[in-house]
Amino acid sequence: MKKNSEHYEDLILQHPLFCLLNPTNAQQLIGYAQSESAEAGQIIAVEGEAIDCIYFIVSGSAEVSRAVHTLGKKQAMRISELRKGDIIGLSSEGFVSHTGLHTATVKALNPLQLLKISLYDFLSFLEQPQIKYPNLKKLSEEFLLIQFIRAHHLFSNFSHEKIQTMVKTAKNIKVSAETCLYKEGDIADACYYLFKGEVVLLNLKNSSSTVVKINQMFGDLEFMTDMKRKEAAFAKVDSELLVIEAELVKKFISIQHQSLFQKILLKISGNK
Repeated sequence: MKKNSEHYEDLILQHPLFCLLNPTNAQQLIGYAQSESAEAGQIIAVEGEAIDCIYFIVSGSAEVSRAVHTLGKKQAMRISELRKGDIIGLSSEGFVSHTGLHTATVKALNPLQLLKISLYDFLSFLEQPQIKYPNLKKLSEEFLLIQFIRAHHLFSNFSHEKIQTMVKTAKNIKVSAETCLYKEGDIADACYYLFKGEVVLLNLKNSSSTVVKINQMFGDLEFMTDMKRKEAAFAKVDSELLVIEAELVKKFISIQHQSLFQKILLKISGNK
């Protein structure tokens, strides 16, 4: 990686999206990257799957195709070709997708050399105060949040689209240090995702405490049940959180159940 560092630096700085970066910034971004290779015919990204990383093409070329339906058949339509200096997942304007899902399938046309940066590491780079890409940062946060929430057992049956709508609808709040988010015995009417800061969960009965770190969910143990809070939650420092309220989640569950009910009715009516 070190011997190719200057070459990688030029690759990044020559891309239109990163024209605001200086050589030091480019080297910082390289520090998050992993060198990978792909054989001809290998699939790099799949249309409809979650974006979990980006790839700089160091050498080689790749085909970009999109699924189309013609005469009842599903076919792959080639829409473009990516070459050295292009980025899989990003264009000159930012993320190719605004949903967090790949909008096309990317396949190596010949042997590829790639620089892979995970979405989590890319966000870590964007969060540095000297890096001025607010829209990229916002979408990276949103994509990762959608993936995290969908992986949680509470929301495992929700579609990507429903999770995305829920994330956009949920409340984003900022609280000062020592703010009480909920008390022991309160109704569990919301769960929380910690963006920034630190939260402490206090269980007075067991005389125990748990520290919640950034990018963790809490308040989900009793969430969507008739149980009351078994612990209290306090912001240890100034913090920023996403609040997912039970009423909001119930609306999506209701929609999902209605959709299933409608399918059953259609099936029954069709069999008559």
